[in-house]
Formats: sequence, C-alpha cells, structure tokens
Amino acid sequence: MSGNVHSKRVLRNILYGFSTWILPLLLGLVVTRVVVRSLGNGDYGIYALVLGFIAYSFNFNVGRAITKYLATYRAAGDNEKIKDVISATAVATVAVALAGTMAILLLSNWLVISVFEIEPASQAKTIDALRISAVTISVFMIGQIAMAILQGLHRFDVFSAIQVLNSLVLMSGNLILAYNGYGLLALLYWNLGVTLLTCMVAFISAWRVLPEFGFSLDFGQETLRLIARYSAGVIGYQIAANAFFLFERGWITAKLGTAALTYYVVPMSLGIYFHGFVSSLALVIFPLASEFDHDRARLLRLYQAATKSILFVVVIGSTTLIALGKPFLILWLGNDFGENSSTLLSFQAVAFGLAAISIVSFQTAEGLGHPGFNFRNAAIGALLALPLIVGLTETLGNTGVVLGRVLVFLVPFLAIFDLERRYLGEIQTKFWIYNGLRFGLAAIVVYITETVASSALPVTWGALIFCGAIGCVAYLLCLLLSGGLAREDGNLVRKLLASEA
Repeated sequence: MSGNVHSKRVLRNILYGFSTWILPLLLGLVVTRVVVRSLGNGDYGIYALVLGFIAYSFNFNVGRAITKYLATYRAAGDNEKIKDVISATAVATVAVALAGTMAILLLSNWLVISVFEIEPASQAKTIDALRISAVTISVFMIGQIAMAILQGLHRFDVFSAIQVLNSLVLMSGNLILAYNGYGLLALLYWNLGVTLLTCMVAFISAWRVLPEFGFSLDFGQETLRLIARYSAGVIGYQIAANAFFLFERGWITAKLGTAALTYYVVPMSLGIYFHGFVSSLALVIFPLASEFDHDRARLLRLYQAATKSILFVVVIGSTTLIALGKPFLILWLGNDFGENSSTLLSFQAVAFGLAAISIVSFQTAEGLGHPGFNFRNAAIGALLALPLIVGLTETLGNTGVVLGRVLVFLVPFLAIFDLERRYLGEIQTKFWIYNGLRFGLAAIVVYITETVASSALPVTWGALIFCGAIGCVAYLLCLLLSGGLAREDGNLVRKLLASEA
C-alpha cells in the first residue's frame, strides 16, 4: 500500500471516529435536558447510577486482545492465527460476562439497601433496574468481540456507522419515552433492546469484512495463555477504574442523596463527552502502535504527532468549559444547575482534560502489549483518591468527591513520562517544555478573553457562542505568535498519517 493511500485511510478513520462523538453529542444535549426534567433529580440520580453499572461494573473489555493481535498478525502476515485468537477471546469474554451478570443478580438487593442506601420508596424499582442492567452488560460485552475485530482491521467506517446508529436510536428512543412520561424502567428496557440490536449488527458486519472470522474450541493452550496474559492487565485497570467509578456514585448517593448525584453526574457527562471526543480522534493509535511494535523510531514520531494534536484540542476545550461552564449550565438546564454544578464542571474539565492528554500514552502501552502499565496507574490513582474523598465529603460535599477524581486522572498523566522512559527510549523533555509553555500561555489568554467577554454580556445562547468564538480566535493567534503552530507541526501531523513516518 502506498504512503498516500495509507495516509488517506488513516485520515478517514480519524474522521469516522470524530463522527461517533459529534452526532451523539448534539442529540445528547437535548435528550439529557428532557430526561432530567421528566424523571426529576431523584430518579435521574438512580438512572445515572444504574447506567454507571452498565458501563463500569463487570463490563471488562476482554475483546481488546483481538484488536491488539489481529493488527499484529495481519501486519506480520500470520493470518492463520487470527481465528484461534478470536475464539479464545470469545470464550473468555462469555465467561466473564456470565459471571458478572450472575453476580449483579445475586447482589442487587444488598447493593441497593446496604451499599447505596436508597430510600425505601425507591428501593424496589432500583433493584429491578440493576437486574435489567445485568442482562445489558452481558449483551454489551459479547458485542465488543465484533467491535474489536472492526478496530483491528482499521474498519473504522463500519465501526463508526454502528456506533452512530446505536447512539441515534438509543437517544431518540429515550427522548420519545421521556417526553411522553415513561419512567426509569422503560428507559432501561429500551437500552437493553438497542444494545441487543447493536450486538447483532456488529457480528454480521465483522463476519462480512473478515474472512477468518469464526469460532472454534480447538485453539491451543498457548493462544489461551497469550490472551489471558494480555487480558489480565486490561481487566486489572478496568477493575480499578470501575471500582472507583461505582464507589464514587454509590458514595454520593449514600452520603449526599440521589439529587446530589444528579448535580454531580450532569457536569461529569460533559467531561465524558469531551473525553469521548478526544478518544474518537485517537482510536487509530491502538492498532497502529501494534503494527509499529518493532519500529520504535516510527512509533516515536506517531506518539509525538498524536500527542501534539491532542494537546491542541484539549487545551481549548478544557479552558472553555472552565470559563463558560456556568452560563452554559444555566442556559442548558436552569439556574439551579448553574449554582450547584458550575464549580464541579470546572474540576471535571481539569480531570477529563488530564485523562484526554493521557490517552496517547494509554493506547501506546496497550498497542505495545503492556496493559499492566495502565493497570498500575489506575490502581494507584484510585487508592490515593479514596481516602481523600472520604475525608473531604463531609466538609466539601460533591467538591470533595470531584477532587478525588482529579487525583485519579493526575496519576496516569504523570505516568506519561515513565512510559516514555520505558518504551520510547527517553523522556521527551524538550517536547513537553516547548508545548507546555506555548499551550499554557494560550490557555491563560483564552480564559481571560472568555471570562471578561461573558461577564460583560447577557446570559444568552448568542452571547455564549460569541464568547467561545473569540476565545478560539485568541487561542489561534496566541499559538501563531508564540510559534505553537509552526510549519514543522503540520509536518509532524502528516507523519502520523503517512506510512513512511
């Protein structure tokens, strides 16, 4: 494949990844507003708690092993090994999914009454909601097998189409149900139905694009051990991250109430959307890092290009969320959210900004076959954050909890330098000093520009858009004047897209 063709393919994959974020975001802002008002702060808190279980409890993405080794074997021409890897990973995934479902079904009463301390009037529907989530988790995990195949093949066109379809169907249904007054359980049943449909579409798509796609129990013990070693790190960091996520939501519910959880998760959802946007741009890094495993010079250029691109997006996005977060919340959901969630949004912007910058090192570690590196970082972050949250919640409320989340993401951010030392030859000191100073200065200019402009204008959508626009202009001008957008940066990004990078 020529460099030009490869370049266009990767660029298309980045754009496909972008589409999985922007379309659901626009609809999600509308749907969240309607669902919050339809369910009320109490039931929406329960809804957010259960969705957290679906996304974070026993949802271990064992299928990432397929993406890793499918990309590696394809690059090496070892296509005969692909079916064994898919089969072994599928067996592991089904086993974990069923174990997780049974655990949630058995523990649902105890979780609702003793852990989350849900008020008696809401306990029955919360238990039912958790049981629905248990089935949804199994279906979702099994679907990840097919989605991992699409990523490993760089078929982000198909992957993105399925993701966008899932989001649009799910959110459209939620919007209709909430608008017509249907409650918590109806929304969760709809979530289960859409997840099942997405799983079926993903498997049909994977079967069509991969001739080697199939299942067999005749894989060797060596393949199973290979998958087990790789998946141990993946499951490890997911257990650490998921346990903290569930503790965070359960702790707020038990100590501050479901209404407080709503004020917490709404600004957090914006942080997750932002993180999802950056992740969508970086999806191609994981399979590419697997392909460049034995070419560290090429990998380093990929790493620097991706990191610089991510920094460009993260700095303006996080700074704007901090500067304009309060008027946005007021316009979006009302004055009560502006008062109760704006400070939380600022901290969430910092937390998920740090997480977004860490995405490149995270994907690089996995692509090189070292998910244990990410497990270590997630575990350290969670262990440090837990006592901080417990100690600060009584005096600071939700703010004490969000400070713990900042700490969770600060650890993998600092670990970026350890990854560079271990796997890229040395810490990229000059790279970080150069970009840190320029992007840091640009962030200060944007914050001052947007804050001053918003304070001088009325709280309207037009004024908010104007403030964001002049912030972006100030950002670009600052980078141009400081040399942050020099010609070599364009060359660096092109190296990401070129097969000869």
